Amino acid sequence: MTTATRTYATMEIPMEMWAVIRDKLMDAGYDQAFMDNNALDMHGIAIVPIDESTNEGAYAMLNFFQRRQYEWSKRVFGDRPANGPLKHLQMSEVDECIEKIDALKTVEPGPERNELHVSLRMEYADCYLLLQDAISRSDMTIGEVIVAAHAKHLINEKRQWGAVNEHGFSEHVRSGETDATVTTMIDDMNGKIEG
Repeated sequence: MTTATRTYATMEIPMEMWAVIRDKLMDAGYDQAFMDNNALDMHGIAIVPIDESTNEGAYAMLNFFQRRQYEWSKRVFGDRPANGPLKHLQMSEVDECIEKIDALKTVEPGPERNELHVSLRMEYADCYLLLQDAISRSDMTIGEVIVAAHAKHLINEKRQWGAVNEHGFSEHVRSGETDATVTTMIDDMNGKIEG
């Protein structure tokens, strides 16, 4: 009896990537491709790069992270409405960011300022995660929201803006802008994004 031996080159990848590959192959019926040690026998399987010229490709990793975070959120917080994370964002996280920004204005460059930057970055991360959770609970993807944000930015570029107020923000001038005008602007912008 002849025993065939095969040599494998091993490439380690992050668990998140491995899980995506595993799920796609299992869904396609390739469960036999996985060996006892969870290594993947790639014979007859091709891996191709994501087409980043498409919205799906460009936002695939963001959408993957969103799904991962949403699965955790559902396990921990259950079936809460989308306004839950938004209320949390409104009631505490935004104020914490503002406090850190105000503190940065008073600290000279150096280790203390660097620590404040790191702390502010983590507060922004909290805000992002809460917003992402609300988006997930609204049955949307981060990719869809980024495309909408791009369209909205293009609309904002065409608007007239008032002076910055004492709170540090300004609002667009609303005179003459109708729902039909905004709809036309959105349609124009969607064409630019997709084209």
